[in-house]
Amino acid sequence: MGSGQEGARAIADIIVGKQSPSGRLTLSIPKNAGAVPYFYNHKLKSGGTPIAYHFGSKYNFGYGLTYTDFAYKNMQIENKQVSIEDGVIRVSVELENIGNRSGCEVVQLYVKDKLCSLVRPIRELKGFQRVELAAGASTTVVFELPVDMLNFTNAAHQRIVEAGEFDIMIGKSATNILFTQTVDVIGDNRVLPQYWKMICHSYHR
Repeated sequence: MGSGQEGARAIADIIVGKQSPSGRLTLSIPKNAGAVPYFYNHKLKSGGTPIAYHFGSKYNFGYGLTYTDFAYKNMQIENKQVSIEDGVIRVSVELENIGNRSGCEVVQLYVKDKLCSLVRPIRELKGFQRVELAAGASTTVVFELPVDMLNFTNAAHQRIVEAGEFDIMIGKSATNILFTQTVDVIGDNRVLPQYWKMICHSYHR
């Protein structure tokens, strides 16, 4: 697909430094043809498991560069125990542009189900927030992740959420995870209704 009539101008602006690049990969680029297919959200012992050097991905899902640097600090989770019925996992992290020019960062929220009745992916993207910051500026990025989004489909083709521990991760990409904390989802395993909460709201302040 072409970049449109303004595509060349946009590329030129990035090359000469008028604009800072801010794109992120929506797929992983394998290290070697022998690693194809590679998925960032693979399961253990499936495609992408790094059992040899040539497996895996150097440029992974969510990867991207810019002309400045960003520092992350002080990840916080409001409650480490949430209800399986209507719980919301509220996560915050402080972000600062520590470079000498303005730029854009994409803060990414990943989840891993630590113990499940089915084999689950090693990580799954659940939310992201794009943040524009001037040099030296800082902000707090907040995610509000509904427990409903921790679901999977069981052998009976039901969309369910199981109680238990989940790793909540903040990172710059699928393989550049900066912080990990664990949340305990409490209650009885539940089958989701037809209309479930499927949006992770995010903002910065």
